Amino acid sequence: MILSIIHKGSRRHAESLQEKLLLASQIFEAEDPGQATDDSCPPREVFELSITDDPHWERCPPDNCLVVAVNRSTGYGGLAWFVTGRNPKKGGVYDHVWVSDNPEPPDSDPRVVSESYYPHYHDRASTFPLDRIRAAVEEFCRADNGDRPESITWITGNANGMRSDREYPDDTVESPW
Repeated sequence: MILSIIHKGSRRHAESLQEKLLLASQIFEAEDPGQATDDSCPPREVFELSITDDPHWERCPPDNCLVVAVNRSTGYGGLAWFVTGRNPKKGGVYDHVWVSDNPEPPDSDPRVVSESYYPHYHDRASTFPLDRIRAAVEEFCRADNGDRPESITWITGNANGMRSDREYPDDTVESPW
């Protein structure tokens, strides 16, 4: 099986476990020194991981996705996991989108952006210290089947990181015309 990671429109792939762990470890390393220290606008460090048997998504789109969001400057991250309709597994966890659920959330909001394309943030109760996020990502790589990591707790939600146990303001903008 192949680990595929999409980040900022670029795809990278790894096949062996060692290659997968090395590729996944790059999620937790700052790309440029200034990025890790500027907290005025949190970086949109969002990565989409999938386990697939074909790296060419045009031919065979993946049937699972682990969305990993990190804010290296605060040391926190959040996860969302889901499968697509192409996944042969049905029922239970496979019928929902799941968001990481920290039973002991940080006291202040660690500002973890949950989407690459829109400024949604993970609820602080969905964030974990990066070492816990890294452990879940490594579990995903080792399992090599696209299933949801079990090393952290989860709650149903949306792929954009929003939890089902919270109400959120309507983000729609009415046209003034």
